[in-house]
Amino acid sequence: MEDCASEPGTRYGRPQLRDHAPEETALTEESTTTWWTERGDLVVTLLLASVTVMLAWSGFQASKWSGVQAINFSDAGKARTDSNALTDLGGTAASIDAAVFIAWLEAAEPSLAAGDPTAAVSGEGLAPFFYENFSDRLRPAVDEWIELRRRGDADGQLPFDLDSYVVPEFVQARQLRDDASAFGDAARANNQQSDIYVLASVVFAAALFLAGICQKMRRPSSQQLVFAVSLAVTAAGLLILLTQPIEFARSDLPI
Repeated sequence: MEDCASEPGTRYGRPQLRDHAPEETALTEESTTTWWTERGDLVVTLLLASVTVMLAWSGFQASKWSGVQAINFSDAGKARTDSNALTDLGGTAASIDAAVFIAWLEAAEPSLAAGDPTAAVSGEGLAPFFYENFSDRLRPAVDEWIELRRRGDADGQLPFDLDSYVVPEFVQARQLRDDASAFGDAARANNQQSDIYVLASVVFAAALFLAGICQKMRRPSSQQLVFAVSLAVTAAGLLILLTQPIEFARSDLPI
């Protein structure tokens, strides 16, 4: 019987192991809860302040990019209007050139047919008179056309078909049409940029809501869970902000 006696902490002569894991886990949870109880309000307040600033910044940037978009659309509309006006002016100028050229050609045809183009551009008569009154854009083209006709290389072309005949109004109108297209593309891109900042504002608003309600919960574990979700949403919004361009007042835009 004495051999079967066991010492304290042993069973049948073997040491008995004790499991302290539950006690340690409880202590850890209690420590975490105590830390949150003491500092949770401060942490949530800091998060609320940070999210509020980022939300305001997102709204500011969305407004700025929306303003740039409006300016781009306005510039596109102005460029199209100016282009149409210049096209009308160019058409009028080309019509005048065509009328003067036809009058000159009727008077100069005998000289041209006789192989004497000099008489069609200088001397006395209607042909030289009309030639002297050609516009600066028409005269070089007519001179080239006379030379082509003399060599027999005109191929049914008129001076208006040659590259040397350039109506400046048409050139400017074409450039303004290209500018209007570029302004339109920029406006659409800036509108997209504004939408991204609006999305960031929505994300920060959700983070602000979660951070606000976490203090209304009774259980610390629930508060910590909602706070963690709010922190993750805030990080997502911050990532959006860090990857987007920033727009301030620009000197290259009209006021």
